[in-house]
Amino acid sequence: MSVNATEIFLVDNYDVDRPKLSLRVIRKWVALAFSADPLCSTTFRRLIDRLVESSELSSTTDTTMYLFACLLGWKLAHENQPVPYIDDMLKRVMETDPLEHLNSWNRPTHDAALQSLRDIPSPSADSASSSTVTKAFSILRDVLSPFRGIWGDFCSRWIFTGIGNHSLSADSIPLRFISSRTRERLCGSLLCTFLIGKCNVSEVLQIASHDIECLQMIFRLLHTVTTTSDDVANRVVKLRSRLPTTAPSYSLSCLEDLNQWCTGIYRTPSRDKSAGFQVRGGHNHYMPCMSKFDSKVVHSPEILLGHQSFLRWTPISAIGSGIPRENIVRVARDRDRRVTFISGTPDQASSTITVSAVAGDPETWAPSQTTPSHVLTCCSFNGRRPDVYWYNCGTRRLVDAFTLEELETPSWMWSENVSCPVWECGFWWKQIP
Repeated sequence: MSVNATEIFLVDNYDVDRPKLSLRVIRKWVALAFSADPLCSTTFRRLIDRLVESSELSSTTDTTMYLFACLLGWKLAHENQPVPYIDDMLKRVMETDPLEHLNSWNRPTHDAALQSLRDIPSPSADSASSSTVTKAFSILRDVLSPFRGIWGDFCSRWIFTGIGNHSLSADSIPLRFISSRTRERLCGSLLCTFLIGKCNVSEVLQIASHDIECLQMIFRLLHTVTTTSDDVANRVVKLRSRLPTTAPSYSLSCLEDLNQWCTGIYRTPSRDKSAGFQVRGGHNHYMPCMSKFDSKVVHSPEILLGHQSFLRWTPISAIGSGIPRENIVRVARDRDRRVTFISGTPDQASSTITVSAVAGDPETWAPSQTTPSHVLTCCSFNGRRPDVYWYNCGTRRLVDAFTLEELETPSWMWSENVSCPVWECGFWWKQIP
């Protein structure tokens, strides 16, 4: 039986009502992996192996959690019948990114997947659990902690539904815009959880550092807290002392690591000279992929540099109300002073974001069904707009992505050692003459 596990994970459970890999399916696979029929057990063990290998491609952590629940449940049910395969596979699942790197993994987990973990019975106090089971329950407690549920709520709004983690560039992909009302509700829930002692300072900082607008909202809500409890008052003081008062990475001039600056979005001269520039995407998160930038076909593509914590995919409806027009990232301005912007439309079928250039007034796009659903913007911190640039490494040309004015390129960017860690963009950076 030939199964493309990668394709399964690329469409992993984004339709919550009809998940591609439900708990029932995964439980059946695990059972068949222990079939007395050698061909059957070998087939399903290989299938499970492929799923584990592809776990980082998932747009949610659902399948990983289902598999973790089924393997741990099987292990507990057969504790007195040691099976090397179950121990090895359980260890492998616990070493996948969604479980081993919980604090940095930003894919949501739906409640149905969490419920499969809540249903696992705790081992009795007098049972002699193996080290594998002990570690599994430690991870289980972390996954089911109150903060993990809040983190999942944030992630489900930051990440486009069905858009998976295709490469090392996950940290540089702009987040989805969260409306002010939703942001206040989520940050309020986080703060309440912290004040009653159900999460710690580092967990609050995890969200504050991931989204600069959430940091500002937490500050605002924190100033409204009134209490007669010494314990709550001490928590407020402790959190205030740890929250950063300045935004990170305002300027590219002091940053030589492009890990969170290289967006994988390019502008290239259009074949139709009157059209100015066209926009294309790389990093495997966008269509078409960056590898199609053949220097013989596309002349001097310029890459967009902007820090991930400031850039946002913002719905058209929020332009002018939630987001100032001057915070929209520009591609170009033609002779008639008409500005071109970057649009992004999630494509669940390919698990990517289709990027393109679109001209005109963003507020006029909304009535049309054929217009882009989102436009790339930035958020300000304490009234200051961050640096975002277009950069051509061949000509050393650096352009402000808001004013479209040419700037002086920092000397350190001329170094051959400056490169994006994602191989497609890294290849582009190596074309420095």
